[in-house]
Amino acid sequence: MTIVRNELTSKPQLTDEQLKRLQQVEQMPESEINTEDLPEVLDWSGARFRNRDNTKQVLDNDISLWLAQQDNETKRQVNNVIRSFMAVCQHREAAVTK
Repeated sequence: MTIVRNELTSKPQLTDEQLKRLQQVEQMPESEINTEDLPEVLDWSGARFRNRDNTKQVLDNDISLWLAQQDNETKRQVNNVIRSFMAVCQHREAAVTK
């Protein structure tokens, strides 16, 4: 089986008709959505999250792999450390430009 991937650099514009249909579906209660033709997935153990964000990875691969294995509290703490460092750098940059 051939897998075809197409990476979009920008989102296509939706027509007025498509926007109207999306609004209708958004307002539809879940009980009215027919999912009978969709197979039920019971085993999600092999599922992988694919980040479709086009931002460049800035962490080294070994750090990314380690961080992915950590619990949410550790990830939150690492995020806070990075934010603190970012704030210090922004403060320094602001002081230099004055």
